[in-house]
Amino acid sequence: IALLHHRAAGGDTECADAEGELGSIPHQLRGSLRRFDLLRITGNAYARCTACSDVVVRLYRERGWDFVFDALNMPAYLEEVTGLAKMKADAEALDVDFEWDDESDEEE
Repeated sequence: IALLHHRAAGGDTECADAEGELGSIPHQLRGSLRRFDLLRITGNAYARCTACSDVVVRLYRERGWDFVFDALNMPAYLEEVTGLAKMKADAEALDVDFEWDDESDEEE
């Protein structure tokens, strides 16, 4: 969505609640049918963001539509270039054995 609001693709690319030409650009909109309202959700910049991290913005500026083409045609491409794939592999390599307390669920 933010790319649609960029002025000639040279606008602000930070992950923030930015003001665009059409107003505020939140990261997410979540709605509630029960309350008939919308929540505008924003967050802080994340170095591994697959939408606006420095590496993604740099690659988009350098490669343009070739970058977009690769991101669309290779499912793991953005995870690789942002470092998410390595982070996931490192987390899985920790091999932490969690013990879940199933008894408390059964007692209720």
